[in-house]
Amino acid sequence: MRKTEMDTKGLEDKILFAIRKLSRGIDILIELQLDIIGHRSKLRNLIMAYESKHGQEGCDDLIRAIIRDQALPEEEIKSAFDHSDASYLAALERLQERENLTK
Repeated sequence: MRKTEMDTKGLEDKILFAIRKLSRGIDILIELQLDIIGHRSKLRNLIMAYESKHGQEGCDDLIRAIIRDQALPEEEIKSAFDHSDASYLAALERLQERENLTK
């Protein structure tokens, strides 16, 4: 085998290895995304059940705790509580108002 043939073979092997790694990574990412979707759905269902027992004030308290603990990003909080930007801001305003009343 000539040197260029060996170089080509080595390069092809590296390409094949990179394709396999990328493919495996994509498979793992898809599995992770599906897992995240399931957890989001479960959280949302639990929050809806909580809201039916504790109302808006209880959910506002949950939002406060999540924000305080930095447990979820803002977009995830809005999604979990089924808030639009406006309704999320309204919840934050209610929390602020309640904090001002207790001072």
